[in-house]
Amino acid sequence: MKKRKKKYKSVITQRIFQSVKKLAMVFCGLFLILGMGKIQGTSSYFADSAVSAGNAFSSGYWIVPTVEVISPESGDEWQVGSTQDITWTADSSDPTKTAGMSIDINYQCGGGSWSNIANGTTNDGSYSWIVPTNISDECEIRIFATDDYALTGMDDSDQFEISYMIVLNEFVPYPASGLTEMVEIYNYGDEAVDVNNWFITDNQGPASHRRLIDSAHTDTGSTTINPSSSRFLVITNYADFYLNNTGSDDVRLYDSAGNLIDEHSFSDAVQGKSYARIPDGVGNWVDPVPTPGEKNNPSNDLDDMRKYYKKACFDDGKPICKESFLKSLGLLEEDKKEEKAEEIIEEIIVEENPVIPIEESTVEEEDSVADEEEAEIETDENNTDETEDNNVLEEELNEEIAEEVLPSEEELIEEENNNTDETVEAEGETEKNISEEEDEEKTETEEVKKEPTLSVDEEEKENEDKKIEEEKLEAEKKAKAKAEEEEKEKIKAQEEKAKVEAKAKEEDEKKKEKEKKDNEEKEDDKKEEAKKEEEAE
Repeated sequence: MKKRKKKYKSVITQRIFQSVKKLAMVFCGLFLILGMGKIQGTSSYFADSAVSAGNAFSSGYWIVPTVEVISPESGDEWQVGSTQDITWTADSSDPTKTAGMSIDINYQCGGGSWSNIANGTTNDGSYSWIVPTNISDECEIRIFATDDYALTGMDDSDQFEISYMIVLNEFVPYPASGLTEMVEIYNYGDEAVDVNNWFITDNQGPASHRRLIDSAHTDTGSTTINPSSSRFLVITNYADFYLNNTGSDDVRLYDSAGNLIDEHSFSDAVQGKSYARIPDGVGNWVDPVPTPGEKNNPSNDLDDMRKYYKKACFDDGKPICKESFLKSLGLLEEDKKEEKAEEIIEEIIVEENPVIPIEESTVEEEDSVADEEEAEIETDENNTDETEDNNVLEEELNEEIAEEVLPSEEELIEEENNNTDETVEAEGETEKNISEEEDEEKTETEEVKKEPTLSVDEEEKENEDKKIEEEKLEAEKKAKAKAEEEEKEKIKAQEEKAKVEAKAKEEDEKKKEKEKKDNEEKEDDKKEEAKKEEEAE
């Protein structure tokens, strides 16, 4: 009984002691915090001096200068050859020495050795630097600041990129027969860049397939891309450029030192179409109508394809591309239809203004009428001669009869008068008929002049031209509808792809959120277990 009581008292004592100990520690912490709050601040630089019995004493301490690089910042891209401002702030621990500090500036790219930019420049917070040819997206600036006490502070900038700001912008790996492959590069910076002796390769690399860029193979006859005049440069006119028409391949751009500047992969090229960035220099790759040396156009419209290849595939109106390719675009048929349309237009103009043709026709008809009139006049003269001959014969016969019958003189005179009247009437009737025929012919000629009519051949030709024009309009309508349908299907496929990607992204985010939650729960469980163990102790 006595042993149990003694043990019980010792446990109580132990617990009371532990509680007092913890309470004392809490009070000590509070006093320490409150006490520190009342301590006066001190400067980073301290110095003091005193004189005692003719002896001078001084003491102090210094803190190194503080330095902060402001520019370049993370994500900055500086173009080779451009002038950029490196900026910073630097303060000495002795404020009176800040302005006189000496600044040293260095840089490095890709984890290489540090190179000097400037030594001993003034602490004015800025230095203009011409960016060198050191291509990398892992470059840094380091600044040293040294004060009069020989104390040096240092700071490194965020990583930034040095580049030419030159990219692949468009290329045609499978051109129309008769044309050569084309690659277009683009300068999206502000400085002119000379790409002489740069080169382009495919997926086999520069060791086997290399095409040097020189002035003989550019659209401008120069290798400098100056943004002030044009950001584009087209490399072409190589007999064999080696880009694959089928299967997959790459286009790679290197500078003269062998640094990879840009590349793009493609597969299953379509003849006559290009791969291009939309918008130029910075956008995603699509496969539209070629636009070498010009702003890229996202159009896949058949009319735009025709418009481009009507210019590219014809030289002085003569086709230089394969006929099968031109027929696939309807260009040869279109030329024939245009020629036919021009002929029809000329014929219509002639028909609407038939001055010359009608005059010729009228002259021919008038000549014909004149010939007929002359023939009739000759006929009438012949008839008159025959009449006179008949009259002579008749007189002779009458004389013979008169000799036999012996008619009186009065009867003879009367008979002669009757014959004369009959002759005059016959001649008058003949002249009247001739006049009426002339009037009718003249009227017909005037009607021909006033009302020109189309021949049967001309009507058939006009109907054929109308039919050709209708077929042309129908073909264009069908082609346009087909292109619109293809565009709709493409947009639909893109939307489906976007939905799938969005769904995958959402599921990924959910998965990450779940993992995060599980990790948090595990951490909470660990903390709880640790707390329980601590309480148990």
